Amino acid sequence: MNMYITVYDYEGKQIIDKINAKELFTNCNYRLDGTPIINYLSSLKIHDKYYRVYGVGGTIISDNNERWGMVIVKKL
Repeated sequence: MNMYITVYDYEGKQIIDKINAKELFTNCNYRLDGTPIINYLSSLKIHDKYYRVYGVGGTIISDNNERWGMVIVKKL
């Protein structure tokens, strides 16, 4: 299963729109379906900069069995 997220910084500016979460996260646990479990200990790398998760929006599962969600991040 794929999981797509939209990433915002903590001031509300969109950093990335609809990217596969597996490509971003460097420190997290994964569900049995292979999608990352995003929490406040997760970190991700975007454009050679590292971010820590600051807030997590609810994920939804679409009709074609993909997860969609959003995260708010703060630069490390």
